[in-house]
Amino acid sequence: MTMTMTTATNMVDLAWVPVTGDGLDTVVSLRSALRDAHHFQGLGTGLLPIEREALLRFLESLTAAVLHGLDPDEVADERRIPADAVDRFFGTYRHLFDLADPDRPFLQEWHTPAPEPAELATTKYSPVRQLHLRVPGGSSASWGVSQESRDASDPGMLTILLIVAWFHGKPSNAAGANFYRPTSGAKRSPISGAPSGAPRDTVFHLVGRTLAETLLHSIPRAWLASEQAPAWLDQDAEPTPVDYAATGTLWRCTWTANRPRIVWTVDGCPDRYTLGLTQRLIPQVGDLEGKSSNADIWKANAKAMSRGDYCRPLRQDPKKPGVTYPVHAPVNLGTAEGYEQWYRSSLSQDLSSWVDHEPRVLEPPQDVRVGFHNEVGDPYGNRSLSVWSVVPLAQLAVAGQQAVALGIVTSHVTGLVKAAGAAVKKGFLTSSQPRVVGDIRRLIYASLDEPVLAAVTAAGEGTVVDQAGIREAMTRRAVRAFMDATEPLLTPATGAAVHRSRAAYARLAHPKKETRS
Repeated sequence: MTMTMTTATNMVDLAWVPVTGDGLDTVVSLRSALRDAHHFQGLGTGLLPIEREALLRFLESLTAAVLHGLDPDEVADERRIPADAVDRFFGTYRHLFDLADPDRPFLQEWHTPAPEPAELATTKYSPVRQLHLRVPGGSSASWGVSQESRDASDPGMLTILLIVAWFHGKPSNAAGANFYRPTSGAKRSPISGAPSGAPRDTVFHLVGRTLAETLLHSIPRAWLASEQAPAWLDQDAEPTPVDYAATGTLWRCTWTANRPRIVWTVDGCPDRYTLGLTQRLIPQVGDLEGKSSNADIWKANAKAMSRGDYCRPLRQDPKKPGVTYPVHAPVNLGTAEGYEQWYRSSLSQDLSSWVDHEPRVLEPPQDVRVGFHNEVGDPYGNRSLSVWSVVPLAQLAVAGQQAVALGIVTSHVTGLVKAAGAAVKKGFLTSSQPRVVGDIRRLIYASLDEPVLAAVTAAGEGTVVDQAGIREAMTRRAVRAFMDATEPLLTPATGAAVHRSRAAYARLAHPKKETRS
C-alpha cells in the first residue's frame, strides 16, 4: 500500500483508503471509496487483518450515516451508494474529518485539554509510531516486535491507525467496536475487572462481490431510519438507554471508552499521542443493583456496552436460560482443523440466525461469503496479531442431514489427530522427542484439508456427502502423514520406538465401523 506524503489533514478528498479494483491495489479518497464502491472488489490486500476489520466497521457506519433517510429498497436495487448522497453528506460534515482540528479532531477524543509541555515527556504520551500494533511500546506487555515500514506520521496511514485505535481500543487483546480495554491513571493501567475482550473473540462481516455490496450487506436497515450519527462523528450526544445507547443502535455500536488524541508539532506534524478514557460520561446501561462505588458502576456500564454488537452472532448458554455469549470461530476456518471445530461446535445454526436476525439494507444472496476476524496475537509478538479469512456462507450454514454428515466426517478428523498422541505414547517417543506430537498433529491436519474441503463443498452445494469414501481417503492421508512426520526421527537408537508408533497409529487410525451414506 503506497501513499503520497502530504501535510494536509482533512481526510475527505485525500487518497488514503486502500481498495482493490480490476485485480489491482490502489489508494483512493474517502469520497471516492463511497461514490465508486460498486466498482471496487473490496479493500486493499496490504492491510493487516485488524486494520481491515476496523476499516470495514468505519466504512459501514459512515455509509449508514450517508444513507440516512433514504429508502433502503431503492439503495438495494441500485447496489451502490448514491453519489449525490455522498456529496451531500460531506458538504455538511466535511469539517469533522480534519485530523488536526483543535476542537473536534477526526477520530480522536474531543474533550481532552491540550497538554502542558511537561506532560509530553511523561509515559502518558508515546511516539506516534507506536500506534502501529507491530511496533513495541514502553513495556513488555506491548504488541509484537515485527518491524513496521509504513510511516505513521503520514496522514493517510495515521487515519487507519486511529480507526484501529477507536474500534479496537488500547493495543491489547481487545476486539471489535465495544471490546475496548478501559484504563485509568497516568500510565493508562487496565481497570481491574473491566471487560477487555479475549484472544478467542471473533467478529463476522458478510462479503459481497463489490465493496458496495459488502457494506450494504452489513448495515442494519434500522440505522437508515435513525437520526443518529456514528459515535466517532457525534461525541457530544447525551446518551440515554432509550435512544442513542439502546442495544444495537448505530451510535452504541461505534462507541468506545478508550480514545486517542494526537499532539502536533508547531510546523504541523503528528508527533505524539495519548490513549485513554473519554472525558464524557459512560452511558448508564448496566445492571447497577448492588453497585455503590464509582468503579463498580463504571465496570457494570462498560461491560453492558459490549452487548448487541452487530458483527457478533450469539449463542444461547445451555445451562443458563436467557443468557447468550458471542460465537467464536476457529482462526483457521477453511481448513480441516477449522471445519472440525466449526461442526463439532454446531455453529451453523448460530451463524444462520445472525444472518437472518435483522433486516439488512441489501439482503445477502446464497453465494455470499463470510469474513472472519480473529484476535490471536500475544503481547510478546510470538504469533500473528490477528487473522482474517473469507469462506462461502453455503459451506458454514449447512443444515439437516448434510450437517449430520459433515459432523461425522469432521469427527473423524478429531479421531485421527487424537490417535497421533496415543500412538506416539505407545512407541515411547515422547521422552526423547517432547515436541513430536504437536509437529505430527500439524502435518495430519494439513493432509486432511483436501478431503474435508471436498465434503464441505459437496454439502454446501446440496450434494450427498460420501461419508465412507471420504473417511477412507482421510485415513490413508493421515497414515501417510504420520509416516512422513516420523521419518526424521529414525535413528539407530529410536528406530524400534518409531516403528512401534507407526504400527500403533495404523491400527488406531482405521475406524472400527464405517458410516455409509
